Amino acid sequence: MVYNFLKWNWRKLLCKQNLFSVFFVLCAIYWFVPRTEEIHSSQPGNEMNQNENKDILFIGITSSPYNFLQRHSLRSTWLSKLPNLFYYRFLVGRKMCEEHPQDRISEFDCETWKLTIPNNVTETTLFYANKLNLNDDDEETEAGIGFVFCINHPVVIKYLGIKKNSVIEGLARVVLTDLTSSTKIASVTFNSDSFYTDHNNEGYIYKKLRNPVMLPKGFEGSVRVEEMIETREQLNYEERVEWSHGNLLNILGIIRNNSTKKMNISNVLSTFAFTIRDLDQLRSHEDRKHQRADEWSLYTRQVYKQLQQEVVQYNDILLLDMVDVYRNLPQKVLLFIEWVYKHHNVKYILKTDDDTFIDIPTVKVELNKHSDWDWWSCFRIGWPVHRRGKWRETVYQQEVYPPFPSGAGYVLSHHVLTWLNTRIETLSTKYQGEDVALGIWLEAMNASRHVGEACYWACNEKCHSHTCNAMQLTVEEMYQVWSDYKECGDKICRCPNK
Repeated sequence: MVYNFLKWNWRKLLCKQNLFSVFFVLCAIYWFVPRTEEIHSSQPGNEMNQNENKDILFIGITSSPYNFLQRHSLRSTWLSKLPNLFYYRFLVGRKMCEEHPQDRISEFDCETWKLTIPNNVTETTLFYANKLNLNDDDEETEAGIGFVFCINHPVVIKYLGIKKNSVIEGLARVVLTDLTSSTKIASVTFNSDSFYTDHNNEGYIYKKLRNPVMLPKGFEGSVRVEEMIETREQLNYEERVEWSHGNLLNILGIIRNNSTKKMNISNVLSTFAFTIRDLDQLRSHEDRKHQRADEWSLYTRQVYKQLQQEVVQYNDILLLDMVDVYRNLPQKVLLFIEWVYKHHNVKYILKTDDDTFIDIPTVKVELNKHSDWDWWSCFRIGWPVHRRGKWRETVYQQEVYPPFPSGAGYVLSHHVLTWLNTRIETLSTKYQGEDVALGIWLEAMNASRHVGEACYWACNEKCHSHTCNAMQLTVEEMYQVWSDYKECGDKICRCPNK
C-alpha cells in the first residue's frame, strides 16, 4: 500500500506545499514497516525472549574430526530417540594440528618438538641442564632449588650437581624424583667441606651416580636440593624457562624455597648431566621429519574431505574455528556455549562426548520435574590439582580445584548460559580440561548444583542402575548398550537377570 502510494504520487510529494504529506508518509513507513533492530533483538539467545518460546535442550557432543564411526554409532542409537524441542550438534574443530603426532612435544597438544642435535654429538657426549635463567634483572627472589622436567627422548642421567658455594654450612642433598610414583630414584650429598667432585661446569659441581639412571620418553620428574631440615617448597609453572640443548627435555616449572631469604640468584641451585640413549634412532627420526610431514598432510586432507561429505549428508556437525586437540577442549566448549547463545533459545544445554550413551527419556523426566538449579552433573569436590601426565595443570595455581562436573555429562541452565556469555571475553581457555575449566569459570557465580532424582550422572566408566549415562564406550560397546537398553525397557545398564 505504501509502495503504490509513493509510486504514483512522488512528484506531488516533492512540492513545497506538500511537505506535510511527506512527513505523514515517513511516519507511516516508520510504524508499518518492520525495523531491523527489533527483528534482531527478538532472535533466539537474546534476553528479551520469553520462556514459552524456548526449546528445551540443546546437546553438544565433543568429537574429533576422524571419529566417523563414533558419530555414526550415536546417530544409530540414543540420538534416534530425541523428542521434540531436543536438538544436538557434534562439536568438531575446523582444523587439525599440522604437526605429525611424532613431531609434537605431547600427544595432547600441538606444540612442535623442535629437535636439533649437532653432528659431532655421540652417545658419550655429556649434556648439562644448568643454563636455566630465572630472571633477566637484578631483583632478589626466592631461591630456585630445582625444576620439574619431562623427557622427550630416552636419556641416561650420570651426574647430579649443585651450584658452587650454595652449601654454606651443614649438608645438602640433590635428589632425582619420579613424579609419577613419587619415589626418589637417585641422590648425592654435598657439604661445605667437600672439595672433591667428579666434574665442574659453568659454576656447578657434580658427583657421579654409582648407578646411572635411564629415563624413557615421557618420563616426568624433578631434581631439587633437599636440605636436611624441612623446608616449604612451591612449584611455579608460570615461569617459562628456555633450555637450548636440542629439546631433549622440557622444563615444566621451577621449584622455589619460600622458607629461605631472597637472594640475587639467576640460576637454579640443582641440576644434572646426561647422555643420549639410542642416538642412531634419534637421528633417523630427525631425518624422516619431512616424510612424516607429507604423510600427515595427505591424511588430514583426506579426513576433512570425508568430514565435509558427512557435514552435507547429516547437517549435524558444528565446525568450530579452532585446532582440534585435547588441550583445546575448554576453547571448544566455550565456542559451543557462545554459538548456542547466539543462535538458539533454550532452557538447558547438555555437553557430552562421542563415547557416551545417554538415557534421553529419563533426562527429559528430570528436566521437567526440577528447574531450581544452575547445573546438573556428577560433581568432583575437593579434587587435587594434577601437576603431571595427561591432566597436568600449568595455569591454575591452587592445590585443589573448585567443584567441577564430570565431562561425560553435565547440564547447564539458561541462567548459567547467559552468565557465561556476558563474561566470555574474560574466561581463560588455558586450563588443562574443559570440566575443570567450567568449575573455575563458575566459581565466582556460586552456581547451585543438582544431583538428580530420576537419574544421576556417572563419574566413571562403571555402569550403575539409575545412571543417566554410560561413558568411555567403544563403538561396539555403544551398540551393545543400545541393544540392552531396548531389551530391558529403556534401562541404561544390563537387565538384572543377565
